Amino acid sequence: MLSSQLKIKIKTSLFLALLFATSSPVYAGLDVDMVANIKNSTCKSGLSNLGNIDLGVVGVEYFSGNVTAEDNYPGGREFTVTVTDCAIQGSGNVLNQLHINFKPLNGVMATGSQQIFANENVAGAQNIGVVIFSTQDPANVFNVLNPAGSSRSIYPVMTADLNNSSWKFYTRMQKMVMLPTY
Repeated sequence: MLSSQLKIKIKTSLFLALLFATSSPVYAGLDVDMVANIKNSTCKSGLSNLGNIDLGVVGVEYFSGNVTAEDNYPGGREFTVTVTDCAIQGSGNVLNQLHINFKPLNGVMATGSQQIFANENVAGAQNIGVVIFSTQDPANVFNVLNPAGSSRSIYPVMTADLNNSSWKFYTRMQKMVMLPTY
């Protein structure tokens, strides 16, 4: 079992730059704490289970396969982001885009991948990170970041449906591919 600690810090722009921070230790009873901070006061946001995500316990064998950051692989947990009290400009029920952008707090992704949020705790688990998937549409589950690291979490939503809307995500641990050093 992994008993080392993995600490992930992620910031997320949510609809006109709402910001979230994430940290995650990797060990039995794993919790991922997400805290919402609003950069633009157009909406309030919240996270399921007060932002605590228990990724559970996995053995080393969980990381032995060829699972990539693009693979929707079991062993993680779902969470939701809820958007409330949006101050919408204009009138009428028109189509909008909700853009949720996940980025590491320190601005640097895992070595060798722009889709894996790396361990930022130097005393923590080595070569293990976290990936986040959008599960809003069960027929179209995807890593929230494309291979180049750009956000692809853009959701069409009508003005009338934006307030009190919830958006589904899934997060799991991911082995980081280490590049050889010369």
